[in-house]
Amino acid sequence: MRKRVTASDVASQAGVSRSLVSAFLNNTPGITVSAENRAAITNAIRELGYTVNVQAQSIKTGRSNCIAVYGDVYNALFLQMVEGIQRASGPAGYHVLLYGQGRNVESREGLTALYRQGRIDGVITLDFPDLLAPAWEEAVREWGMPYVTVEGIPASSGILAVETDYAASIRQALEFMEAEGWPSPVYLNVLPSGRPQTRGDRQRLMAYENWMREKGRQPQVYPVPDEPWSLRSGWWREWLAGRELPLGVLSNWSRGALHVYRAAHEQGLRIGRELFVMSADDTERVSRLMIPAVPCMEVPYGEMGEAAFMLLLQAMAHRVEAAKETETEVRRVVEARLFTGKE
Repeated sequence: MRKRVTASDVASQAGVSRSLVSAFLNNTPGITVSAENRAAITNAIRELGYTVNVQAQSIKTGRSNCIAVYGDVYNALFLQMVEGIQRASGPAGYHVLLYGQGRNVESREGLTALYRQGRIDGVITLDFPDLLAPAWEEAVREWGMPYVTVEGIPASSGILAVETDYAASIRQALEFMEAEGWPSPVYLNVLPSGRPQTRGDRQRLMAYENWMREKGRQPQVYPVPDEPWSLRSGWWREWLAGRELPLGVLSNWSRGALHVYRAAHEQGLRIGRELFVMSADDTERVSRLMIPAVPCMEVPYGEMGEAAFMLLLQAMAHRVEAAKETETEVRRVVEARLFTGKE
């Protein structure tokens, strides 16, 4: 039978002490594992196929070595965040419980119940880029539950958060469009259905307006409800037919870019000749599938998931208690990435 790989084997392979491997695996409070040693240990775990004996570890530490991840399971971006969390949590010996909400279901009470029962050690949620519900923040504080929000905006500095800089992503998109020699872009402000615009949407719009004015140009903003093509196709056809060509378009949401593509195809317009389209909130996975590919600012949900887990790991080890006095120390910003469509 194959000999079971031990933590000592991992330490030898990584060139570190057995105690440091133990600190990494158990998130031992007061012991900081450097990024270099963390990478070495992680690589050794992968190369040797080491697995944590979760049952023994749970008895020793009083932890479940399981975290809950909550979000809309119908949202592909949520699933990308889960992928990032799994990449980071696996080497640390943590399992991920997918506690996904269904459509039109907002209940989170079960999360605090799981924590009180000792079945999970912490929670990560994907939220709209706006204020968190006060009742949820109160429940997190009441039970002292380690918690990280991705994109949500806490009312207090005691809640850990991971976000992206929407304003910076718009400026980067506009600089790319100008460098490519595209026409001065109009802005499609796709409006969410059934709820007000988020802070992220407002930041994008303001960044576009400010950039245009800085360049001595008049902002051209076209609000449009976020509705299916079957309901709004007439609006998109008429809107595009009334524009002067060549036309540059920057859409705050990827669905806006998709509808422009459809309307352009029906009118025989050539993308990259008469029409230039870019999305400010998209993922490379989606953009690559369109012909031609849509340049976009990719919100890196996978990396945000990894960052969220690392913050949660600190919270579970009680390493951020002293940092909770200042918001900047409990907030991580992951920059959006430019996908040019040329790769």
